[in-house]
Amino acid sequence: MQSKFKHTPYAQMSALISAKAFYQAADSAAAKTQLQWAIEHARDTEYQHLARLRLASILLDEKAYDQGLSLLAQPPMDTFKALYADRRGDLLAAQGKRDDARQAYQDALQWLATDNANHGPPIAFDDAVYAAGANGTVAKFDVGSGQTLWRTKLDTDLSAGVGSDGTAAAVASLNGTVYLLDANGKLLWQANANGEILTSPLVGQGKVLVRTTDSRIIAFDLQTGAQKWVFYNRAPLLNLRTSAEMIFAVTMGLRRIKAH
Repeated sequence: MQSKFKHTPYAQMSALISAKAFYQAADSAAAKTQLQWAIEHARDTEYQHLARLRLASILLDEKAYDQGLSLLAQPPMDTFKALYADRRGDLLAAQGKRDDARQAYQDALQWLATDNANHGPPIAFDDAVYAAGANGTVAKFDVGSGQTLWRTKLDTDLSAGVGSDGTAAAVASLNGTVYLLDANGKLLWQANANGEILTSPLVGQGKVLVRTTDSRIIAFDLQTGAQKWVFYNRAPLLNLRTSAEMIFAVTMGLRRIKAH
């Protein structure tokens, strides 16, 4: 694929897929070869950045910290700056450079907030639209007139969009706190998920569900905010920190949650 169709989008995609397969088969050398090819030959800049981040993850695992930092020294496009800073923080922390790592993580949070000024997609229920901004603002609008039905400013920065069942609205902060607002935009409760949340909460069936970046799905009681249950699925090392939409699904009379 890479020799015959080097300049097609399929070659860059196959390189990343092959790298993941090789890594999962415990062949990190072959995985690194595929990722290096993508860095040097991928047609799209986005794929080059993805390959750099994934190769840096392998180098972190191999304790090749300086090599990983060198790989991430090239300034990325804006949409990857938060991920680059976060991965640099991991490498610096592994080296014991706590102050430098802390600064890298702070840079990542700053870029995350900057890139997501109105980061989560609005959601619509009946005649209303809900939206959330990174600065802590959550609002409900009338679809027909565009009038603001309510607007609430939480004293925190948000890391994901808003979730709603048409009555209550849920959001999450950068420190993993989940907030539930009532039908009038007043705070009902807040609860700690003890993890970073980049996916909009899911509200329904008497629960508020959040998905953390370490692949936990946590259910909170809609009325009280008490934690009901936690589902954990270990994420592969090469998975990037990103959002993954959750939906309710009904199959053979059983209600399930899907995250993708």
